[in-house]
Amino acid sequence: MANEAVTVLVVGAGLAGATVAERLAARGRTVLVVDRRNHLAGNAFDEPTAWGFRHRYGPHVFHTNSGRIVQYLSRFTDWRSYEHRVVASVGDRIVPLPITPLTLEALYDQVIPDMAAWLAQHRSQESPTNAGSAARTRVGPDLFELLFRGYTEKMWGRTAEELGPSLTERIPVRLTPDDRYFDDVFQAMPSNGYAEMVRRMLGSVTVSLGVEWSEVARDRWEHVVFTGPLDEYFGCVLGRLPYRSLRFEYLTRDPSPIPHPASTLNQPSVLVPWIRETDQRRLSGGGEGQTEILREYPAEDGDPMYPIPMASALDLRASYKRLADKEAGVSFAGRLGAYQYWNMDQVVANGLAVAESVP
Repeated sequence: MANEAVTVLVVGAGLAGATVAERLAARGRTVLVVDRRNHLAGNAFDEPTAWGFRHRYGPHVFHTNSGRIVQYLSRFTDWRSYEHRVVASVGDRIVPLPITPLTLEALYDQVIPDMAAWLAQHRSQESPTNAGSAARTRVGPDLFELLFRGYTEKMWGRTAEELGPSLTERIPVRLTPDDRYFDDVFQAMPSNGYAEMVRRMLGSVTVSLGVEWSEVARDRWEHVVFTGPLDEYFGCVLGRLPYRSLRFEYLTRDPSPIPHPASTLNQPSVLVPWIRETDQRRLSGGGEGQTEILREYPAEDGDPMYPIPMASALDLRASYKRLADKEAGVSFAGRLGAYQYWNMDQVVANGLAVAESVP
């Protein structure tokens, strides 16, 4: 499969691997990309349908404040403007997220004229040492219990007190009625999908799909860029890093059960086994009509998708990082290779940085 002309092996054809491979090829390196899956784009893989795009591994929404990342990716795709909207089911109520004055009005049947004052009155004063306390100091105990505890604990399979504070420090809060989930300057979706964007990124690169990286002879490469699970590279010699996976259910619905204009309905209740449902037609920019609802069930087993942010995992990551730093001729990239819970623009930024560092 390999030949003497190939000088860099990139393991993984997701956004991180594609970014590294494209940049190295642009520098004149001969690159081979391998991926154990039979498609490009990793977890961002999508495929065209009659109503838009099916996101096979859950909704992926691109948003960033980095003009550099937009400029880079725009070489491989046109963009369709898209602003993601999310609601949550709380008892018999549907409330908008992120937390805004509209959320409080929907929950408490009262107009909140001064959101900042309301939050100051209700926030906990405890030290933010874990995901639970960090959420309470951000939005208060009541909102945390209603909107986030159940969702967080279902998603990660751990109590909020076992998880690191960085997780709920991401909870979006807005003092205005702006109900967009993200407030980044640039929010859009690739016009022809993520898989097509990645295909264009890898246009001058040799790609072998359905190939395990362990099947490729290591001694043929001047350098290896590994975007798979960090612990897997080392044969889990120090123990397994904990990852969370998802199981997906695809349901045809007409009309959509998700109130317009939202695309995603969160389920914070522990009595509901899934965490959220997404209307794939709306995610694709379509209006009403028959759609596919993508339902996500958290799982302990399956493809590793999310590094779990808790102290013991971060300690183990540090131990693996020390091994990685000693590994000559190998760079680690992406969410799994760095064991970091990154957004898509951060993954691309990491890929660009890793490509620059390859000798």
